[in-house]
Amino acid sequence: MKKTLVLFFALLLFAAAPFAKGMTGKRADAMPDHGRFEPGERIQKFLDLSDKQVKEMEKLHIEKRKKSQKIRIGIQKLRLEIKELLLEDKIDYAKMLTLEEKINALRLKQAKDRIAHLKKVEKILNKEQFDKFKMHLQRERKKGSHRDHHSSGKRKDGKDSGHRKMNRSNG
Repeated sequence: MKKTLVLFFALLLFAAAPFAKGMTGKRADAMPDHGRFEPGERIQKFLDLSDKQVKEMEKLHIEKRKKSQKIRIGIQKLRLEIKELLLEDKIDYAKMLTLEEKINALRLKQAKDRIAHLKKVEKILNKEQFDKFKMHLQRERKKGSHRDHHSSGKRKDGKDSGHRKMNRSNG
């Protein structure tokens, strides 16, 4: 039974991998970007970037994506290890705590990397462009992240998302 569950989670992880990469093609262009700045024509127009700035931003973006991807994969692996621990008859809580601490360390690294990235963006842009960039970030932060509405069961527009927490009294 344990082996079956471990195999199930492993297959689930591999099946989800293509979706983790994101969408490409025409449908991806139609999807909202949730405040993410992809280098290219749209950001060039929004911030009125020079060709040199576009090239620097693209290089910076690739660097950031590589770092972020490694961290996300690390967190996913650690979460899978925790799931495996939960399948054991006797749970090793000390090991589980160590894994959670590793996840938190990776999240902290992720936050530090975002701040370092912002500093690098500030060096590429002039004051006016960076102010515009910051205003956009603040607007997106004010709206809330795309994850916030899932925890409450409400969408950003206030309607029920259909995700309800199970009432323990109902089974």
